[in-house]
This record gives sequence, structure tokens and C-alpha cells, in this order.
Amino acid sequence: MADEKAIRERAYHIWEVDGRPHGRDREHWERASREIEAEAKKRPRKATTTAKAKAAGKAKTKKSTKATAK
Repeated sequence: MADEKAIRERAYHIWEVDGRPHGRDREHWERASREIEAEAKKRPRKATTTAKAKAAGKAKTKKSTKATAK
């Protein structure tokens, strides 16, 4: 789930752009939530420390194997 603060700020912006209508807060909140979730899916994920460590370990193994083969 997206950060509540980010959703609140986006919903507020949507509300202002829509002319500050009364009674559409839920609609604005849901729209903001959908927009933020969609943006989050488009962003590339950062590799976790574990994934980075595994990748580094594989790289070292390949180098060691090449050095041994010579």
C-alpha cells in the first residue's frame, strides 16, 4: 500500500484541481491511491542487500573458475 501521507497530498491536489467540490473526498482518495500505486509499479525496484551479495558472490566464482582454467 502506498504511503498515507503521499495519498493525502495527492488527493488534496486532485480536490483543488476539481474545484474543491464537497462530498467527493472518497473518490479523490481512491484516485490518488490508484495513481500512486501505478507510479510505484513503473519504478524499477532497488536490489536488496542479499541480492547484491549473491550477485557479487557469483561474479567472484566466475573469475576464480577462469583463473583456475588458465
